[in-house]
Amino acid sequence: MQEDIEKTPEERNHPIMWYPGQPESDSATESADWQTPLADVTAVTGSADVTTATSVTHDPYPDSPISEISDELPDEADATPSEAGNVRRGAAAQHTQRLPASARIRPTRVGVFADPLYDVIPVAQWVEDLLATTPFKRLAGVSLSNAPGDLLFEWRFPSRLEHSIGAYHLARLARPRDRALQAAALAHDLGHGPFSHLTEPLMRERLGMGHEERSAIMLRQALDEVPRAAARRLAWLDIDEVAGLMSPTGADPRGRLLNGLLDYDNIDNIARFLVAADLGDLSYDPIALARALRLVAPLSEQATSREELTDGRQAIADSEVGAGNHQYEHEDATQEAYHEAHKDGASSEAPQVMLLASAEDDALGWRDDRAKVYRFVEKDAPHATHEMIRKAVELAASLGLLPTVFFDFTDDQALRYLEDYTTREGAWLVAQIRSGQLHQALWLGQASLPGDVDAAQALPDDPLTASLGDWRRRLKLEAMLAAEAGLLPHEVIVTLMVSSAGRALPPLVTTSQLRDLRDNSALRHLPKPTPPRRMVSVFVAHGAGRDYRWRLHTAVERALSRLGVIASEKRQSS
Repeated sequence: MQEDIEKTPEERNHPIMWYPGQPESDSATESADWQTPLADVTAVTGSADVTTATSVTHDPYPDSPISEISDELPDEADATPSEAGNVRRGAAAQHTQRLPASARIRPTRVGVFADPLYDVIPVAQWVEDLLATTPFKRLAGVSLSNAPGDLLFEWRFPSRLEHSIGAYHLARLARPRDRALQAAALAHDLGHGPFSHLTEPLMRERLGMGHEERSAIMLRQALDEVPRAAARRLAWLDIDEVAGLMSPTGADPRGRLLNGLLDYDNIDNIARFLVAADLGDLSYDPIALARALRLVAPLSEQATSREELTDGRQAIADSEVGAGNHQYEHEDATQEAYHEAHKDGASSEAPQVMLLASAEDDALGWRDDRAKVYRFVEKDAPHATHEMIRKAVELAASLGLLPTVFFDFTDDQALRYLEDYTTREGAWLVAQIRSGQLHQALWLGQASLPGDVDAAQALPDDPLTASLGDWRRRLKLEAMLAAEAGLLPHEVIVTLMVSSAGRALPPLVTTSQLRDLRDNSALRHLPKPTPPRRMVSVFVAHGAGRDYRWRLHTAVERALSRLGVIASEKRQSS
């Protein structure tokens, strides 16, 4: 049974299976009759145009005031089958031959996905079983970016599901025997609500958990949903083990390969966003970089007995298994601060992630590409889109109009809920986004910090953090500024941003050091990036008159100066 689970599609001798909407083939094998078990293919705005599939319609949210909204599957792009074994090994060498930015992960046959980053992604049978469940199907409707990518671009944008399949692919190539880590990579984003990190604070408040903990719950729901044959194939999966690997504070050190300074999650995330957004060519090879990560257990100087020495070397050997041959989330700052605080104390007590010195150029390229992605999302238009959605969500929350089922919605379902079932102000904000009438940047300021305090560290007693870090107090501040300017509350947005564009990297280690790593002082550390700054941006509604803008500018200067924010010389406007 184990051998069958890990076989490639060719070894399992699956026929090619075409999805609805794809062109018919002349091949007898490719034109075999079949029906896709698509569930919930019912659009809110009309009936689904799926004539070749069996459609099962049900109400996934019986307690919701918008029970007519059901799960929707994205239209599949036309796909041409590729040989499953032709996995691209050196993506960095193909930078100038990228697929179009609109290309998405799409199935070409059972167990094989075409992908703009890796050419094709073959998946194990147990992965196919999980992808057929409702929690994973829902993830196809949550964008890789916090603000739906389709609102930021004129083309379709990758989903969290596509990114999750990519992270699984990197985990499988780097550690082919570690199925638990592969499952964690596949399921690590299941718990995201609509708009991903944008609704994370409200999720923590309403549900008492973040997306990592919720991912474990939704993975359990997926396991409960699989048929009996699939359940037997997934009997090896330990939910508690996988949950520990998905948690950034989990005790299992393998989790640092998925939640670390550099990990499978971020390696795929940055590459996928950069290529899809057409921000330039990749500066690194995702596969080579993932394979260069090492989970290393340094030998303690006190390990003098034969048993201790053997155990230490075995830990290093285990970290080498599967080594092969040679992205808009402000929560990253908190995650990085956690790892920075723990890495030194854990260096001699527990395994830590290191990077083969041969991958130094790829690591620096990844950090450069990460900066490109963050510079894009911090531009006025993407930033305004993000904040207008955030304000619509928080206005609904302030009036108690967000049911807990809201966090089970896709991005599109959540947008329609904000338009039709919350507030007029929220509906107006969404309508403005859809029409391209975005709020305009009015003012930019920089917040000072005492001494050498890192901007990424939370300061509970800091008045700026207290005023803008809590969504309720931020709404009150925005309403006050709007009243002073003669504007409506939803026409003014104030946001505090700590950019995570820069990122520290794991220490470099050579293959010779891996054989006997006793002295961590011999490790080479790459230069740390410039510490982030705390920036405060103020946006005003599109079309606001000159007098209104001037009064708002004056009110902002007066209010934010009391919070230690100084106007930026580069962006101050009137």
